[in-house]
Amino acid sequence: MNTTEQYIFNQHMKNLDVRFEDFTREAMNIQTPDCLSVILATDVHYIRKYALYTPAYYKLNEMVDFSGFIGADLLALLGDSVDGNTTIKRQYRDLYDVIGLLKKSKTKSVLLSKGNHDSCEWYAYEKQLGEGNWLSDSDWYIHAINPLRVQYPMALDENNVTGGYYYIDFPFQKIRVINLNTNDTERVLDESGFLKKKYCSQWRLGMREMQLKWLVKTLKFDEPGWSVIFMAHDFLKPYGEFGGRVSNGEQAWKIILGFMNKAKGCVKNDEEYYEANVEYDFINNKSNDVLTYLFGHIHDDLCIEQDNVKAISSKNILNCKGDWNNEKSEISGGWDFVSIDKKARTFKSLRFGVDNASRSFVL
Repeated sequence: MNTTEQYIFNQHMKNLDVRFEDFTREAMNIQTPDCLSVILATDVHYIRKYALYTPAYYKLNEMVDFSGFIGADLLALLGDSVDGNTTIKRQYRDLYDVIGLLKKSKTKSVLLSKGNHDSCEWYAYEKQLGEGNWLSDSDWYIHAINPLRVQYPMALDENNVTGGYYYIDFPFQKIRVINLNTNDTERVLDESGFLKKKYCSQWRLGMREMQLKWLVKTLKFDEPGWSVIFMAHDFLKPYGEFGGRVSNGEQAWKIILGFMNKAKGCVKNDEEYYEANVEYDFINNKSNDVLTYLFGHIHDDLCIEQDNVKAISSKNILNCKGDWNNEKSEISGGWDFVSIDKKARTFKSLRFGVDNASRSFVL
């Protein structure tokens, strides 16, 4: 190669992104004709004012860049996109940073779950700030969901557009991905107009009656051959040492079991602010298959077997181990490429940039 050719080659190489060459080949190898392919992350906890969170933003940007390298069906971020331990002005700024990246995805669809950090209630409670210092349901819809909805297909609840839950259909695979909102919570104020800790969504997870009714409608299929994947920030049932309790989570799970068993029944709850009385009837349903349930929240790789359903969690996107101030610091979290094969009933995932983090399950 002469000097001129070397110069042209070097200039050309500057414009080539070769970060993903090996990973793309691995990802393509786990795809199948029957799979739904997902670029997946959870618990970014992005907050621009902290320099140590820069790698989290970089990793989020990285997964969006990767979406241009492979024909993935869905890019999913399962809650706690932002950290929430900041002023409402900075919370909006952080959220816009994240949403701006997600809108650049080259996948067919984008899914964003709501997490317990996403509404800024933690900071509002700690600083004793009144209403207007956290994101309401309407605020979350306007500033997070709607910017994605107008670019990617989401089927919202026509009776509760700002509910934070929706589904996305993938007709080729005949898979419906249902995004549940496990932070569909009631905000209860004390006599001074401040959030009561018991009902602050930083520590409170729940699903109100309207979402349960929507879930029943969403699980109705007039055509055979459809399967369902659930995604949410947290799992519906208590689990392990750190598994939180979702108000009406048990009720939602009974509805899902009713769907799987083509059964008829009613779920009830008399818990204050989460009262529910919801009937379901799936006896004549044409489809009743649940593939898996994906979630985050606990910042760990976990697989829970519940009523013949594999519920699978992932580490948070950063998951730093060690001391940031020395070379021993290690990032063991990240984003995953996931292949869910409907016909073979398998879940396979690869984590970019992390050794020994690949996972495989029979569903």
